[in-house]
Amino acid sequence: MVHVSPDGFKNGRIDAALALAKAFGARLIGVGAMARPEAIVTPEGVMYPDPDNVTMLEKDLKALAARFSKKAAALGKDKASWRSALTAPAPFLAENARAADMLIVSSRADSDFPVIGVDPSDVIMAAGRPVLTVPRGKGDMDFSTVLVAWKDTPQARRAVAAALPVLAGAKRVVITGVGDETAGEALGEVAVWLASHGIKAETVHVKERNAGKAIIKAAELQGAGLIVAGAYGRSRLREFILGGVTRDLLFKSKTPCLFSH
Repeated sequence: MVHVSPDGFKNGRIDAALALAKAFGARLIGVGAMARPEAIVTPEGVMYPDPDNVTMLEKDLKALAARFSKKAAALGKDKASWRSALTAPAPFLAENARAADMLIVSSRADSDFPVIGVDPSDVIMAAGRPVLTVPRGKGDMDFSTVLVAWKDTPQARRAVAAALPVLAGAKRVVITGVGDETAGEALGEVAVWLASHGIKAETVHVKERNAGKAIIKAAELQGAGLIVAGAYGRSRLREFILGGVTRDLLFKSKTPCLFSH
């Protein structure tokens, strides 16, 4: 399932979703939503939305649907579908996640946020599904080498479990732990667990204080086309104030990331 907005056609997100669906023989669901103008209460009374504005938004959604359907036709007959509504985009996307194995959004909020675009963090927190974040301009998907950013948290465990189909198709899987809190023994046990699913994995332990920076650097050194990571092991507010791995990966990584919360 991919979030569709005008910005998504320019920044590579739609192309990335199409490439991924084609590679895995999957169906692709396009989801578009635009926030309906709300009535505003003022000292003079209630100001209601102009019906013409609502009509214009409906036309814009139809245009998005047509544009998505045209691109998705390359997947083949009955390989793509469309959902849309005049409502806040992020909650609508999260609600429809029940019909998808994975959601695809941009790693940064779209330029048309919040009317049409979404903040990836909102989707990661609410979807209950793995979320693939695509850096701007990254339209091609190469998951032949995958880096698993391991930390012994529920979020990381969910992320690796959700990524099993992707890991099974990779040529190389590198489990990477950062800092003293990620013991080499734990990395080895994750590798053994993956082996039980027919997935051969290497382990790498990096001594670095800044985990986000270390993971990004490790992905570049290993030539990884995907980073698998748990998201928001601590609160979003705490990450916003103090920084954190999820925030670093969203804002600084040039590699697509598959997150689970």
